[in-house]
Amino acid sequence: MKVNILLNAEHIPGKRNILPDLLSRSQIEKFQASAPQMDKVPTAIPGHLLLLN
Repeated sequence: MKVNILLNAEHIPGKRNILPDLLSRSQIEKFQASAPQMDKVPTAIPGHLLLLN
């Protein structure tokens, strides 16, 4: 199976990068307090996407 995936990456400097910084430091409670609209449970990655190479 072939899948087309388009990603756009953008560098967000320093203090504007709050949420990813909290997650990368495993500060989950601070992340949830800063972003209450986010899902409480991680979204599972479909198995077929794990096989892409």
